[in-house]
Amino acid sequence: MNGNGSETEGDSGSTENVYRLFGYLAERLSNGWLYFVSAKHLHNAYESGRVACSRLFFMATYQACLDRSIQVIMDVVYGEEATLPRLLAAAEGAPDSFTHATPSVVRTRAGECRSLIAGLNGQIEQLHIARSRLLVPSEEDLPDAAVLEAFSVGQLMGLQKAYRDVLLMVTEFAGYYDSPGMHLKFVEEIIQDDVDFLMTLMSGNCV
Repeated sequence: MNGNGSETEGDSGSTENVYRLFGYLAERLSNGWLYFVSAKHLHNAYESGRVACSRLFFMATYQACLDRSIQVIMDVVYGEEATLPRLLAAAEGAPDSFTHATPSVVRTRAGECRSLIAGLNGQIEQLHIARSRLLVPSEEDLPDAAVLEAFSVGQLMGLQKAYRDVLLMVTEFAGYYDSPGMHLKFVEEIIQDDVDFLMTLMSGNCV
């Protein structure tokens, strides 16, 4: 730590700090992915006309999940914590800590991942703009129509790609470090089943 209580460059690659970074990233990305897939399948339910009642409740849930999922990916890549760039800095500064790859491989891949993050800049900026529209829908439209229009299917897919790109980077460096990976492949299936169950439950029971 320096005099201001922040980490110095030498501290950033310590075993304790890297392990803490992986823990923080795992928690944030797991939560963000859960919010994203919830929003994605609620969006699909609205688009397919399966939300037969309690429309405002489900729209509020969709909007909150989508907003939160965007905020998480922005925080991980660009926020005050900026955890992913810090992980890459640790890999570049202390590659010997990542014992399941050579220092040369660790440094090279960290640099390549920095380029991938730079490539996400425009995409995440567009998500930020769409998030602003999401939070202030047009008063002329119905609430659900306005929110769905504010965030298109294409933008949902862009958000999904951003998550997958970031998750792949973190998983790769977790493998180099021998840190437990994130097992998220079943989350989307479970959420889809949950949303389908709720839509079926409402079908024929709305007044």
